[in-house]
Amino acid sequence: MSGSYNEKRESYGLLMNRLLGERDLSTTDEEFRAYAMEEVRKFIVELRELNIELTLRPNYLDISPSHYSSSEKLES
Repeated sequence: MSGSYNEKRESYGLLMNRLLGERDLSTTDEEFRAYAMEEVRKFIVELRELNIELTLRPNYLDISPSHYSSSEKLES
């Protein structure tokens, strides 16, 4: 998701709505993005305890998602 987090979509899931509920605690979008990334990383570790594997693709590589990624599968 790019742009500002101030405008909510109608179709966010429970986890995203929970994160956005904390949006007012951040003074900037960058601060909120850092907070959200940290929470997602914690969630990924916790999912592994349930034998659910979820990974993040680094943003800094500027690589489009492969055909194996969930974002590609969701968009198709």
